[in-house]
Amino acid sequence: SDMLKQLVLYMQYLLILASMGVSWPVTLSGPLNVLAAAWSPASTQTLTVECLFGADPMPMAIRETLFYLCMPMLLLVVLLLVQGGIACCKACCKPTHGFHLLDRLLGSAMVVVFVFIPSLVRTTFGLFACMFVDIPTTEPNCAAAVGKYWIFDMDQQCFQGYHARWAIGLGVPLLLVLCLVLPVAIAAFTLHNRSHLDTPTFRKHYGFLYGQYKASCCFWEAVVLLQTMLLISAAVFGFTVGPVLQTLIISALFGATLVLILVVRPHQHHQTGNLAIQSLSCLLFTSLESQSLSMVCDQDDQEFVLYSTVIGA
Repeated sequence: SDMLKQLVLYMQYLLILASMGVSWPVTLSGPLNVLAAAWSPASTQTLTVECLFGADPMPMAIRETLFYLCMPMLLLVVLLLVQGGIACCKACCKPTHGFHLLDRLLGSAMVVVFVFIPSLVRTTFGLFACMFVDIPTTEPNCAAAVGKYWIFDMDQQCFQGYHARWAIGLGVPLLLVLCLVLPVAIAAFTLHNRSHLDTPTFRKHYGFLYGQYKASCCFWEAVVLLQTMLLISAAVFGFTVGPVLQTLIISALFGATLVLILVVRPHQHHQTGNLAIQSLSCLLFTSLESQSLSMVCDQDDQEFVLYSTVIGA
């Protein structure tokens, strides 16, 4: 399960790279498209749901945002129903053994949060992502759309009208929960229960949070969560500085994470630690490759086509 968790994390980070506006070579764009299709139910940037909604006074961008935020809850409810049915069957066969619904709820919630956290964070950050369309100018020129506009609805100015209400009323609480409360809660919970980490019952229900880390680094899942948020913030807000600086920032984040793991060595088993190092090294190389591709102005040039083909191979 630890190896599978590393694989899922690698695919999540690879999707963050794929979401940037880089002209990937065919040898990479094909696998990235397949990966995006496989992860479409858990990734907002790969799933389009406009056809699911009919006429409604609520803006389409808000409806999509609410849909993406509600998907993890729907999946959690389904998992709980399945687990509840299985637990009831076991309780009927062995009446002396009850089942702990709260433990099952927390265990399922941790798995769902791990799978959907990139989508939740991206959607939350997207509530605050704005871009300039036109800049003020003098006559005889005329700027049609001056100011910042929301990337989810380019007809809506940022922090004006309904965007201000939803960004402050929904976005700010979500930012506090995802970026502050959740990492602190994970770190505090694992550190508080450090003496119970090897207890079979505790490990069965909560080992997903710390099972692959040393006892001294049982809080490391909070660090992974923070580095995921930093990468997503660079992907969501980085377009304002251009693709070159955006890919440079993401490469720096991958490099810093790799150095941190090499120095701290938080993983309990060498195989899992080596897999984490190898996956981050591969992601760092891929992000550096995307940086080199984004620095080319004329992407129709034959030399660029040849270069991208060689790099992709």
